[in-house]
Amino acid sequence: MEQVAVMLARTVSPERPHDLAVSRPSDALAARAAAAGTFTTLLLSALGGVAGLALGGLVTAGYALWQGWPPTVPAWVPAGAFAATLAVGAIAGIYPAIRASHLPPTVALASS
Repeated sequence: MEQVAVMLARTVSPERPHDLAVSRPSDALAARAAAAGTFTTLLLSALGGVAGLALGGLVTAGYALWQGWPPTVPAWVPAGAFAATLAVGAIAGIYPAIRASHLPPTVALASS
């Protein structure tokens, strides 16, 4: 989970606010830009969660079959893992997106 947070923090980070600030017109609301940045982090989290679930399912099924066990996983395990991935993505992405959305585009470009 820590790697997901680090990757998402780099995606929309206060050190690179120009990505988000330049993408919004000067008269757009900061909340709309923050929502776009947060959506981006949630989308990346969801993609990573799906990839993790697929890889984890394959490894689990392979190990179970290797041991001669039936490859079963309770339904709450993948659901909980996916929910945790989205929660980490939201936590890691909301603050940087809000902070970057409040910067004027000229300031964001000047700092890059």
